[in-house]
Amino acid sequence: MTARTVVLGPLNRVEGDLEFRMVVEDGVIRDLHTEAVMFRGWEIILKDKDPWLPITVTPRACGICGISHIMCAVKAVDSASGNGLQGTDLPPQALLVRNIIAATESYMSGMRHHWLLFAPDLCNPRYADSPYYPEILARLAPLHGSSYRASVAWSKKAVEVTAIFAGQQPHPAAIVPGGVTTSPGLQDITKSLGIWRDVTEHFTENIVLRGSVERYLEIDSWEAFQKWMGEGEHEDGDLGLFVKFALHHGLDKIGRGLDRFLSWPCYEYPSGTYWNPGGLYHGAWKYDGTYEPPGSNLKAFQGRVTEDITHSYFEGTGAAHPWKGTTVPVQNVEPGVKHSWAKAPRFDGKPAEVGALARMLTRGDKLIRDMERKLGPSVFLRQFARIHELIISTPVIADWLRQVDPRGPFYVPTPRKVADGEYWGWHEAHRGALCHWVVYKDNKVVNYQIIAPTTWNVGPQDGADQYGAIASACMDCPADDLENPVEVFHALRSFDPCLVCTVHVVDRDRTISRFRLSP
Repeated sequence: MTARTVVLGPLNRVEGDLEFRMVVEDGVIRDLHTEAVMFRGWEIILKDKDPWLPITVTPRACGICGISHIMCAVKAVDSASGNGLQGTDLPPQALLVRNIIAATESYMSGMRHHWLLFAPDLCNPRYADSPYYPEILARLAPLHGSSYRASVAWSKKAVEVTAIFAGQQPHPAAIVPGGVTTSPGLQDITKSLGIWRDVTEHFTENIVLRGSVERYLEIDSWEAFQKWMGEGEHEDGDLGLFVKFALHHGLDKIGRGLDRFLSWPCYEYPSGTYWNPGGLYHGAWKYDGTYEPPGSNLKAFQGRVTEDITHSYFEGTGAAHPWKGTTVPVQNVEPGVKHSWAKAPRFDGKPAEVGALARMLTRGDKLIRDMERKLGPSVFLRQFARIHELIISTPVIADWLRQVDPRGPFYVPTPRKVADGEYWGWHEAHRGALCHWVVYKDNKVVNYQIIAPTTWNVGPQDGADQYGAIASACMDCPADDLENPVEVFHALRSFDPCLVCTVHVVDRDRTISRFRLSP
């Protein structure tokens, strides 16, 4: 059968519009190029600017996870202002408030990703004969499904906590070098605890689990999860419905990807370590079945990151660490070797997957690690990990809220002048590892480089022709129905690449099908 080139796009993300150019032969994807088709340019905008300006400017790179960009930009300034590489010289209460602001925004994003962006593909007519299809439609059909509508309402309630502690949402100005500008009072804390209790009871427990969070947290293996599914009404919750549907339709057999994962340590706590009461994120590099955490030498760990521009629309070729990286657009964009405005991030010269699955694996989550060993990475496990993350973070956020002391302090005076040198700020956005690398000189930004989660996952091939995470995950997806390649959409959606409502499949100049996630 003759090979066909099919363009899938546009798919939007933080850095702009995204397309996939697939070569399909005999119903199988033989080659796939990821193409970011819009220039970002934040790195150029920030050159020669005030070191504090990125705190205000970079969140505009993404209205969904803007606080994650604020966290990175603030950490870089904190480090250059004598507040410690890990912010450990900041007031403990300031760190708690930062954690609450960032984690509740991420929680909101996780709720909206599964129910509003991933799950509508489960309503695809290809599954009309499925025994689960009527219930899938009843719960997940865009705008009308009961769980779809509930996720809109309860994600809005969750992000109210963000706004209470940050003063506003999106793009708050409360997180600053030296701590936070807000001083939450007892009324704010009490109100937030009430909201969080309602989100937990009405959404997480009643809709997702059909059971208690406490019981779910006892699960430590795939067999224990299957036992839990057989108890009470658990299999009738949205998590149970997804598991039954995904396994029935083989979503555990597609979208394996690289089997290499990266995450940064995230959510500092006053002791100078990272919050881990049964856990959030330690950060690690998983390669060849082994886990390598950064430990106490985080600076050396980040030093192993490079960005390759061989196939990117920038002057030059090869790879460089972000501190040495350049962002000089080519003047004449022509088809050929360079085909994407995204760079290709690498760790130890290797591509990596970032996101919820990476976080759960590298943090040592017993259930997710056991499932990966027994089932392998897949669309199913990647999406399961996102829902799992919501559940396990629920009591952690509640605990943070209970620890906030209205007496503070929430801020230490921080000079406007930063020290010359190379600094970086890191955070785990909902979509994965996010980092800002910056070089300061004479109280100005000399170089600013951002590697966003979607860049890790969707970057093009590098100089060694190694594919990125999304391209690798799509390589084992069936593509025999080009008018409705739902398996490919599942693989793409499982990475949550910041896409918008409409996706088109284009065969040369002819649109052969159009899919709307929501009007």
